Amino acid sequence: MRGMISRRRFLAGAVTGATLLVVPRDVLGPTGLASATPPAPAKGPATGIDAPLVSATNASQGFAGPHPKRIAGGSAITLARRYDVVVESIRYRAQMGTVYRPDVSAAHPVVYFLHGGFWEGGSRHQYDHEAQTWAECGWVAVTLDYSLATGYRVMVQDVWAGVGHVEGQWYADGARQVLFGDSAGGHLAALVAVQHPDHFAGQILWSPVISPWNAFHDGRALLIPATSRLSRTAQVVAAGNWRSADPSLQVSPRTPALWIAGSSREFVSFARQGQLLVKAIGARRGEVHLVKGDRHGKSLEQGPLLRSARAWARQQIQ
Repeated sequence: MRGMISRRRFLAGAVTGATLLVVPRDVLGPTGLASATPPAPAKGPATGIDAPLVSATNASQGFAGPHPKRIAGGSAITLARRYDVVVESIRYRAQMGTVYRPDVSAAHPVVYFLHGGFWEGGSRHQYDHEAQTWAECGWVAVTLDYSLATGYRVMVQDVWAGVGHVEGQWYADGARQVLFGDSAGGHLAALVAVQHPDHFAGQILWSPVISPWNAFHDGRALLIPATSRLSRTAQVVAAGNWRSADPSLQVSPRTPALWIAGSSREFVSFARQGQLLVKAIGARRGEVHLVKGDRHGKSLEQGPLLRSARAWARQQIQ
């Protein structure tokens, strides 16, 4: 569903309706498988702080595997802001999304943002600012809503419908796409990536839940509100299909490259969960960054670490 209602400077707040906006870059400041016995929870000591848990050598290798046809005449990608941005809302299934794209008639790589919130809260608007920034740097940036408090299959279908709605439109280059998700959104991004590997060049995950079974187990072991909530919602989202809800058990040689970040003292070890996926994919195509502190998910996305993720994404789509 596309439409143009107004054209104005975007200052703040949610984008609603079918609205087309042009944003000068100087407006904003810086900033399945069958059900089976669940896998045993991951074990092992934490690794050193402020160093990658898995050293990566794949950054310059890109993605090996077939892609949809590349759109000719693609635009340049930059780490510095340079483009004015067009903002438009979309509808797919029963969900809404927002497309931010450079105001240039050329093909651009695509990044899809999936929000966290224990699979039962949050919205695409958590990523309004990040999407604006990526679009200013030459990306078509898409924020997607998905069904909440339901099984993972419905959520993944929602996300995939959003991707399908965008591919081939809004100057989105379907051969250069990256998934970006935090916490529960990281889990969904990883599932979409393993189920549709030929459509993505990389996946960027912040404090991701990789194994709902591990999340359920950890939540029961640590009796604090956050972990109790994690245990409860992991059970709902897996709906008894623990293995098919775990992307690390569905990896293939075509699974996109992986970049993960987590904190040393989160309420459960999401960085250690991330290692499950890196181990399955292989250290040459995956890396995990561990930072000091207890920040979780989106709160990690700042400063040098965020710039590192964007630079990594740029390498994957070249």
